[in-house]
Amino acid sequence: QYFSKYGECHPNLELLYNRMCTIDHAGQFRNDGVTGKLISLLRTQGKKVVAITDSPEGLSRKILADAGIDPDQDFDLYLPYTSDQGPLKILQRGKIFEKVASQFNIPPERTISIGDSYRSDIEPAEQLGMKVCLVSPRTKDDYVGLQTRSFDNAFATYRSNL
Repeated sequence: QYFSKYGECHPNLELLYNRMCTIDHAGQFRNDGVTGKLISLLRTQGKKVVAITDSPEGLSRKILADAGIDPDQDFDLYLPYTSDQGPLKILQRGKIFEKVASQFNIPPERTISIGDSYRSDIEPAEQLGMKVCLVSPRTKDDYVGLQTRSFDNAFATYRSNL
């Protein structure tokens, strides 16, 4: 906009991917003994569990391993930031949620998006008619939807608000 004579510049997603993969995640995530069991329980009940993350695949696989989760075995679909596709929730915004619901032939109103980013996980899913739950250690004061401080409390929070 300000430097139109230089043309449109697109972000170097591969450079960003490689740089983000160097983040030291040690000690930041742990196996809480609950999340993996919750995912397994949901799947045995016939629910589809999808993980969409704007963390690079190389980093997110390490984080999930620390949490005791194998994305290839524990999710029905795992969509991380790859160096060739980029961060899907940022680049595709609500369209990625729409694609996932469509892929499993599930109407958006029969899905729930649980995430820690209001802008990437909650707002676009809510706009599609999905149920949502914001997971954050801090309360977002200007948000009136469902909020919880930890992932393992997300479903209890959701059920208590039905």
